[in-house]
Amino acid sequence: KPTLIERATAVLREIDGSAELAGRALKSGQKDITVADGDRLTTQGVVRLTLAPDRTLLLAPRAQVVFKPSKERLTILLEQGELIAELNAPGAELLVATKTCEVRHLGTIFSVKAEERRTLVLVEEGRVDVRSPKGSVTARAGQAVVASETAAPAAVASADVRLPAWTRAHRPAERVLYLEEFNAKGDWTGQVEGGAARTVRTEKLGGGTLLTGDSVRHLFEVPARGQMAIVYQADRAGRLKVQMFSNELRSNYKIEVPLNKTQGWKTLVFDFDDLTANLPTAPPKPTPGAGFSNLMLQYDEDGDRGNLWIDSIRVISIR
Repeated sequence: KPTLIERATAVLREIDGSAELAGRALKSGQKDITVADGDRLTTQGVVRLTLAPDRTLLLAPRAQVVFKPSKERLTILLEQGELIAELNAPGAELLVATKTCEVRHLGTIFSVKAEERRTLVLVEEGRVDVRSPKGSVTARAGQAVVASETAAPAAVASADVRLPAWTRAHRPAERVLYLEEFNAKGDWTGQVEGGAARTVRTEKLGGGTLLTGDSVRHLFEVPARGQMAIVYQADRAGRLKVQMFSNELRSNYKIEVPLNKTQGWKTLVFDFDDLTANLPTAPPKPTPGAGFSNLMLQYDEDGDRGNLWIDSIRVISIR
């Protein structure tokens, strides 16, 4: 008699949003959904899948994924569309695969976008390994990886840090704290055009240059700690001072870092714990939940007059 081979299965804790799984409709709020090897899920709108506590997948509208569970891991084949994985707690290994690569997380938050002949991976927090038949690479927070059919994947600083429009209303507030793109002058003093900002030389700084925000709006609207990424270009070596003011702590907090002359865009990443207070009466380090405003970047050149261009400023990880 022929032997029936049972397909491997996994259980999804909950779905938020509407989708179709293996020919049957899933409703928002449905819990304990069993998926078997080869089951295809197609989303209608934005869908959040809870795999386990603090482990979720956010799927874009009209995304298609195929589940491939096993004893060792849950593999998600992203056939089309885009997803964001937020894996903030230990759990079973998750592997995201596309036509061109596999993405293995190392405790992280990352997005994967599947296109016809390439895959784009953006790392928001932590690290990921991206492997393809052409090679492999490890990417960290603030980096992007493009994997194609013809070239090995490579990690590069990501100048395109815009959150996809479909995600903004579906991400926790603490994950969408601050993002500044210089597509218009907005609140900034300086030369801002074409999506980038250039520091402006001022004699008051002893020959240094300055880019500062005029607005008193808080940079952070919810309690947060983490890292900030500044995507920049510099045509001379120099020192960059990043300074922010906290009304609650009644002090400026700053960090100074050396910059080299660059070829193309580079990403500077620093931790908020690295900031120090200007005033001895203030807490030496920013306290959790403190709001900041008046972000200022001061660039002092070593010798010759130079330029510092800023493509974007954002918070890239929250702890």
